[in-house]
Amino acid sequence: MRSDSILKLRCLYDRQNGVTWLNIAVVDRRAKKEGAMTTRIEPVTTAKRAISIYPSRGVAVAMVTVLAVANIFSFIDRQILSLLIDPIRASLDIDDVQISILIGPVFALFYGVMGIPLGWAVDRFRRTRLAAGGIALWSLMTVLGGFAASFPMLLVSRVGVGVGEAVLVPAANSIIADSFPPERRTRAMGAFAMSIYVGTGLALVFGGLLVGLVSSGAMQAVIPGRLPWQMVLILVGAPGVLVAAVLALLPEPARHEVSPVADVAAETILPFVKSRAGALTCHFLGYSALILIGYSLNAWAPSVLIRQYHWSAPSTGLALGLVGTIAGIGAIWCATWTADRMWARGARNGLFRIGLTGALIGLPAAALIGVVQSAGAFILGYGVMTAIAAAGIGTGAAAIQQITPNQFRGRMLGTYLLIASLIGSGLGPPAIALLSTHVFTSSHALSDGLAMTCAIATVAAALAFAAGLKPFGAAVRQHIVDEEPA
Repeated sequence: MRSDSILKLRCLYDRQNGVTWLNIAVVDRRAKKEGAMTTRIEPVTTAKRAISIYPSRGVAVAMVTVLAVANIFSFIDRQILSLLIDPIRASLDIDDVQISILIGPVFALFYGVMGIPLGWAVDRFRRTRLAAGGIALWSLMTVLGGFAASFPMLLVSRVGVGVGEAVLVPAANSIIADSFPPERRTRAMGAFAMSIYVGTGLALVFGGLLVGLVSSGAMQAVIPGRLPWQMVLILVGAPGVLVAAVLALLPEPARHEVSPVADVAAETILPFVKSRAGALTCHFLGYSALILIGYSLNAWAPSVLIRQYHWSAPSTGLALGLVGTIAGIGAIWCATWTADRMWARGARNGLFRIGLTGALIGLPAAALIGVVQSAGAFILGYGVMTAIAAAGIGTGAAAIQQITPNQFRGRMLGTYLLIASLIGSGLGPPAIALLSTHVFTSSHALSDGLAMTCAIATVAAALAFAAGLKPFGAAVRQHIVDEEPA
């Protein structure tokens, strides 16, 4: 800073949208003496280096906690359907392909497509209230599913769940990125991602117990006139409305890392995408392949134990819930801790290295699911594959943050969600249903279809991460340069 200049911090508050932008004004002393004053507004990155503008640790932790709780309910509402497949089939007289449509393409299509316009909204408006609205919507639509008496009605309910959940990930990751400095950001995002496996585990463990409870008739007096699977949807959907109310009351953090050469206009994002094309392509393909593994396991692993090994729903939920939760949380913690250590040591492509390592480990684990025909081997393979998928899910959003300026993060995360959902949820569960119906004909056709799908996904992920090591590292270094004040 020159000695003839004055540094002034200005906090600009957008009353309409409730968004705070922090900028710096540099005032020329000489011009002021002459009766005029020239002001230059610097990007928020300059202010970040002049003064700490992140929320206090307590506020930041509280924000992550509430968002994580919301994500837990998101995955409970999403995962619970996998424990209800057989009663829904019997009640609505539908087959496995129609079930796979409910838990795969329909949800994925609306979850992914709505992620782009909602990501645009995240870049412009108050993110806490946007996320709260999404939580309320998917919770009410889950409850609505409890009143579905036909396949089309349940389909509409799942569409609403997909639309509501589409806003949470872009909003939450954008909020968390503006609540923590870069050196602590990956672990904070990992903590949020861990809630995926807490939610999935709760859906399996307590969902299985809840299925057993309502099937015994114990809840008939509380929710009369509903079938057991309908009561389960009503009970798991209703609490999300309270979480939405709490999130709407939380403060909106100031936005950081705003590029000095870009704004929120749609036309300015295209040069950015072109400049990061190699890194983004490998990112979307690699992480989407890992997410496909996660969606496939969540959709069909319970049915493998129930159908092939004749386990009960409560036993299935307890086993897969405990194994999945421990594997998922442990993998995300290890991946994010390792990523932060690699960043501190100067490795700018560390997240892709982690993804590549996981994909290489995944291939033999996928073979274990299909080759060894025992419940114990299947659960072991499920745990390893869940850990691999979790490491990718826990770091994918952080990788986007490392190469994207603040103005574009909502839209880039929305685009990532679209591609990952269409590939992961749109292709994974239906592919397994088709393979187990038309390709494999043995008594363990379902586990064979699951194993083949996961094996193909691990190979695709390994190729994408290997090809992306160099362009991703270059994109991260360019992002750091772009953040530097002129």
